[in-house]
Formats: sequence, structure tokens, C-alpha cells
Amino acid sequence: MGMLKRMAIVASAIMVLASVPASGANIPDEQYLFTYKTVFPNGNAPDGWFGVWFSDKPNYPSVPILSSGVPGGKNVYCSSINDEECKEFKSFGFVANYPFCTKDFRTDCIEDVFAIDGQNKKISGTNIEYLPKNPITLNQKSNYHPGGSSKEIFDLPGVTHQGGSSKYSIEVMMSGGFNIQDRSVPYSGYSSSDASFYVNISPVDLKSGNYELINSCESDWGFCQPAKFDRSCVVLDVDRCGMAQSFPTGYKFGVSIRMGTPIYGWLQGRIRDASFNSEDIPGGKKITVAGYPMTVPSISGGGQYSTQLTPTLKTALKEQFINREYPNFDNYTADRGTAALKAFSDWAPVLGEKATVMPSVWSFRNIKKDEFAVAGLQAGRCIVSAMKSGIGGMVTTNATVYSSGPPAFNEETQSLDYRVAAPHFTSQGQVFRGYYNLKIKADTARCIYNFKPIPMKATISIVSDAGEKIVGTSIVKSNDEWVELTATNFEFSSPTLRVKLSDKVTFTSSKIKKSIRCTDGKKDRIVSGEKPKCPKGFKQVK
Repeated sequence: MGMLKRMAIVASAIMVLASVPASGANIPDEQYLFTYKTVFPNGNAPDGWFGVWFSDKPNYPSVPILSSGVPGGKNVYCSSINDEECKEFKSFGFVANYPFCTKDFRTDCIEDVFAIDGQNKKISGTNIEYLPKNPITLNQKSNYHPGGSSKEIFDLPGVTHQGGSSKYSIEVMMSGGFNIQDRSVPYSGYSSSDASFYVNISPVDLKSGNYELINSCESDWGFCQPAKFDRSCVVLDVDRCGMAQSFPTGYKFGVSIRMGTPIYGWLQGRIRDASFNSEDIPGGKKITVAGYPMTVPSISGGGQYSTQLTPTLKTALKEQFINREYPNFDNYTADRGTAALKAFSDWAPVLGEKATVMPSVWSFRNIKKDEFAVAGLQAGRCIVSAMKSGIGGMVTTNATVYSSGPPAFNEETQSLDYRVAAPHFTSQGQVFRGYYNLKIKADTARCIYNFKPIPMKATISIVSDAGEKIVGTSIVKSNDEWVELTATNFEFSSPTLRVKLSDKVTFTSSKIKKSIRCTDGKKDRIVSGEKPKCPKGFKQVK
């Protein structure tokens, strides 16, 4: 047995007081919404009321968007960067829902969506439809961004969900921005913001009705929400609405995506026993992710600024309170990382110790450059490097909010720290049990943590004021390709999840202290070092 070092996942101790109940009786938790209309149906919100909702990501109906700002703060919505009214613009923002692959659409598309039953039989999606069939704003692919479609619905024959149907929806969405340097030169552009990549599968029941879609209009927001637009629908058309339902038990779900637009080599998700792989294809990579859905507690609540919020919240919200004369609703989704963790801690005394709802979720997302700071600059360098070979690692957890990226190396304690937070109790009053899984390519682990050699064994324990309790799990890497760590059944009232690794494990901290981004107007470079400088011909991006 070699020298022991510690890997610690810091589970925030969250004890809270009260939460807002679900917006209606006998509806699936997956259909819960925390909005002005659901909380104050009679429009009687008190002055200075602030509310917050912590969730994975609400499944609002969406359509593809391609837009460019013009003087005066207005947005012009384009179906293509070459539209007559848009062809002179150089800066764009986009939201792209990936379509299913065809012979004319071979990358940035969905190759397959599927379920796997208990006998390991794969059931692929059939009867694919796009809702809405005719989105008002189309997003045609360019050299600088992926194209967009409507969300898709499909059947998984025999895979009947809790709503009594075999109908599901899928959202593979990328959003971001780009600048075109010279319109006369192809590919003379660069990303103006890190792209967000989000994938979600949801069981749905379709109901008929008379609906209206979000449409472009003359407003400060650029889009108008008509009276018959229904935000409780996962997918929506003028005659149909897909309402979210719970997943069936005993099935894994998965998706294969052909990626032409690269993403950073780290995924974070809501998938139990996740598996993923990537392979080279013409024009990019194909990634496949599969695993079981998981239940993720969602909590919401609020209070009047002067009488019901804590001093900490009053300080954080003071400027909004002064400038707003109407109720404020904030939604902290899991992809907000450290900001969501901080907000969860601030709101804990107001929200209570019990979850509002417990929806089932199957989703994953990418990490972005602005999240590298949480995991450390060395981790950022390694994640960027992992893009060349596909996906370097994935973290999945059922925590309401969690740290961005892989566990961060703590030089002082010689440990790896990963923070998570969630209500102590489920919406039914049972103690909520945590799940955490880390899968990382051995090469990426060596790069981030300087594992020499890769650890072969681990003991995981919960550390609290009452002492240390072994909860048990193992880390095994027999083929020198993957490292995997799983922790289950821990309580979120316990402050630390500690993992002790063995087999001559040695952690060494990196000498890299800082990373900067440089550009020559056509391409970007990340330069790292104790005193990094941009190469000749490049300038630093502030």
C-alpha cells in the first residue's frame, strides 16, 4: 500500500426553512413552473417581492434564432447571414436546435436517439417530427455557426413512459455569438462568446389545442409572447403541445451526435451510470452518450424584500430592489455553476430544507472557458487539449447545483474538491441521497492532476462533526484508458465527501499560474505560463 492522498468532494451543508409548493395538484413534477402567473395567478404580488427557482433547465418551447444588433439597441432577426437586410452585418448571436442527419446535413446533427432495455436491446427513435413544423425564424448554417431547426419529437416503440405514451422529445441546442472579420473571405471570423451546448431528452404527452408561437416584433426584447403561447409545453405548434412526463424505469437513454462545431472536452450531466465515447468522422467528431435518467430536486420560493429576506440577500439584491417596481423572478439553472452555488447558500434560510418538486431528468452540457477558473488553469489547458481527441471526461450528479468542470486541485490540503448543494429532504419529506460520478480519460487525468501512476483503489467516507463514516466505492483502471469514481447515498447535510486514493498516488501542483487568450483577428490562441505573452502578430483579448 503506497502513500495516501485525499480526494474530497465538498458537499455544502444546506439547511433551510420553507419553500413554495408546486403550482397545481396532481400534475407531474416535470411540468412545474415558477413564474408570476403560477405563483400569483390573481396578479396580487406584494411590492418588493423577490423569488428564485433552482432547477436543471426549464423545458420551454423554443425556435432557432439568428440575430444581429443595430444602432438603437434593436435586434434584426435573419434566416441567414446573407439575407438582404442582414448581409452587411458582421456580429451575430444564434440559437441552433440540431436537426436529424440527412444526406445533405452530415454534421451538427443528430444521428440517432435511442433507449436500451434490461436485456441490452437497443430501440432507436422512429416517426421523427419537428415542432413547430414551420418556425417563424429559420437559422441557416454558415461557415461560422451551426444551423437550427425546431425541436424534434419521436417514438420509442414499446418504451412507455409514466404518461402512458411512447412519445419523446429531444433538444440538442447550441447557442453563442460570432464576428465576421471580412465578408469577402470565407471563414474570416471568430467566436465572440463561448458556445453553450445542451442536450435533453424528455418524455412527452401530446394534446391538441389552439396555440400561438413566439414571433418577432418591434419590442425591446425583439420577440413577443402572444396570449396563446404556453410555456408549460416542452414542444409547441399551433395545434399541438407536448407536456413533460416522468421517465419509465429500467431503461437507459442515449444519443449519437455528429459534431462539426467543436466543444470543449468536458461534459457535465444528469445521467446515472453514464457511458460516452467519441470517434473521428469526416468534418468533425461523433459523440455518443447513454445512461439512466436521474431525479434532481428543484426548489423555489421567495419573499418581500423588507420583511422576509435575510440581511445577506438584502445586500445582494439591494440595487435591484431600488431599480425595480415589480416582482423579480430569477432562475438559477445548473449551468450557472459557482454563481448558482453562491445564490443557493444565500437563499437557503428563506427557501427551506425541503425540495419543491423532484423531476426526472436526462441531460448533459459542455463546459465553457469562463468556467475553467473554478477547476484551475491547468485543468483548463488539459480540457482544451482534450478537444483534439473528443471528450476527455464527464461529471454527473443529482445535486441541484454543482461546481463547474472537473474537481479542482486544492494545493493546501493536497485534495481534489468538488462542491455540490441540494435540499436536505425530498418533496415528500425523505432524506435526499446524493449521487456523484466522475469518468475521465487517463491521459486527461494525468494532464490535470499529474497522476503517476493512475490510482487503482479508493475509499470514500462522509466526514461530519459526528465523525467519519465509510460509504464505500472504488476506483479501478485496469486498461490504462479510463479513471472512474462513484459516490452514492451521501446526505447533503454532510459537509465533506472524502476520497482516499491508494497505489503510490502522487499529486503535484502545476507551475502554470495564468492563461490569456490572444487573437490575430482570424484565429484565437490560449497562452499559459507564469508570465504569458501573446506571440508576434497577436494581441490579448481582454
